[in-house]
Amino acid sequence: MYYRAAPLARFGVDFRTSVGPSRVIPRALFHLRANVDNSTWEKLGDVVGRVYNLPPLYGIEKRPHLVSKCGKYPALVDLSFSNVYWQVFHSSDGTFYLYSAFFDNRTLTRPGPSVRILGMADRIKPAVRTHCQLWYEGQGTPVVAKVVEYRYLWIRAWGNYRNGTLQPYLLQCVIPESHRQRVPQSVSLVEGRCDRSTNNLRVVHNPPPEGQKSNFAVCVKGMDVDEDISLRMVEWFELLFLLGADKVFVYDLGIHPNISKILKHYESKGKVDVRSLTLPGEQPTARGLVRRYLKARDCSQAAE
Repeated sequence: MYYRAAPLARFGVDFRTSVGPSRVIPRALFHLRANVDNSTWEKLGDVVGRVYNLPPLYGIEKRPHLVSKCGKYPALVDLSFSNVYWQVFHSSDGTFYLYSAFFDNRTLTRPGPSVRILGMADRIKPAVRTHCQLWYEGQGTPVVAKVVEYRYLWIRAWGNYRNGTLQPYLLQCVIPESHRQRVPQSVSLVEGRCDRSTNNLRVVHNPPPEGQKSNFAVCVKGMDVDEDISLRMVEWFELLFLLGADKVFVYDLGIHPNISKILKHYESKGKVDVRSLTLPGEQPTARGLVRRYLKARDCSQAAE
């Protein structure tokens, strides 16, 4: 069978024989060079910025190499992700899905300044001993602190109370005395003090400007609304602001396009903070399926 090779000229292939055996065509294809428009590529820092629990250090193309005597700062390829926004830690007794980390130096925090990690685990009462590797700017070796608390963030009467089903927790690592005046850049959850980690969460610390706190904020649980309730959302936002709310934090699990437009409007005014959200583990992430899944799960919990 014979093919005309002339169309290959538009790919920049110099193929002088217009007709020839079919075996010649694949040989010519080895010389193809795609014209890639690199101008449309996003900068690494912009990509990392969208996955908001990643440390900004991953957005630097050439990071400084720092020697570590305990553990190793995880490279981006070392991290284990679940559904984009969750980082995974497999322990000897259960799996943890980590969402975010915060620096807590409030006066009443006991026993002292801490890093708190928000996540989920497939255990009712995690008994595994874990540690936080606290990564500070300019240090290759992490500061290690024990996890002193797994605070359960659910009420047993609501159902879903069994091993094997993901449970929400707030973990606390107390920062050692030597570093209590410094905020770590990121934190990794490990079992052994010097284990190599598969997670690395940016530690959030947003102190109020000039030490003045705002009145109050409103936090909305993950929204999975597929109907258009945009007008009701406007009414609700305006009422909150009249009552003195300074900001509303919204987590988007999949919402109607008109609601997205409303959120973008208030976000541009600095009144709303919108974060994309997914369900961790083996739970669905497809829009439209999440709502049906959560509704079915709520019904099964009510029947328990």
